Amino acid sequence: MLERYVIHEDEDGTFEILDAKTFEVVERSGLLLQELKWHWVDTVMDVLESLDRHRERPN
Repeated sequence: MLERYVIHEDEDGTFEILDAKTFEVVERSGLLLQELKWHWVDTVMDVLESLDRHRERPN
């Protein structure tokens, strides 16, 4: 299975979640997933992956 997202650490020590195909910052519900602390990245990645699984198999 190909990864849908990648994590990038910025020079200031914050992280952003990127689309693995386009390497653009992921946007969800109007929020750009950038300038995040590591503990948020870990949680947000779990949510994104769960939403993707639900979208692929809604029932």
